[in-house]
Amino acid sequence: VISLSISRIMALKSLLALFLVGFANSLLTNQELACDDGWLRLFSSCYYFEENRMTFAKAEANCLAKGGKLFVPETAIEWKEVVKRAGVDYWSWVGMKRDGLYMPRWRGNGGVNVAELDWLVNPGSLAANGWTSATQCLAHYNSGFSQYSFFYYCEMAYNSICKKRAAIPSGGIPELLIDTDDLLTK
Repeated sequence: VISLSISRIMALKSLLALFLVGFANSLLTNQELACDDGWLRLFSSCYYFEENRMTFAKAEANCLAKGGKLFVPETAIEWKEVVKRAGVDYWSWVGMKRDGLYMPRWRGNGGVNVAELDWLVNPGSLAANGWTSATQCLAHYNSGFSQYSFFYYCEMAYNSICKKRAAIPSGGIPELLIDTDDLLTK
């Protein structure tokens, strides 16, 4: 009888711990994520549309200095939603570049399949979209009516799009008063 009671108590403690963890997670998911001034929040990320024109390398360094990286989309939906907000009638660097003899790749982890981008020549090869030994950096053009991606010489001075994760404002997460590990072990 005593062992049955102990097992019921352990089961109740486990359920309580799961409830508390679920409750804490719901607080986190309902918490409004924030972006720094000048950054646009979409999805769970922040985007900065830099209008000072600079080379690809300087654009990369500028994004890093702002706490982000050149824009690397995780999905086709993210790509479309972000690039349509870029400056009209000019090009913006995004985070794709050819390094050495390799195919162009996204600078950083992840990245949407290149077939899902809005290329100038679509469907077309990378070469049909400007990729050569001299034009190795990807820029996006937005006319307001149409938009496309194309490879350009990395020393061209273009706008750029930076991306970083949105943050939970300081003081935004309530602290749990009960340590769930204690519930499971006692």
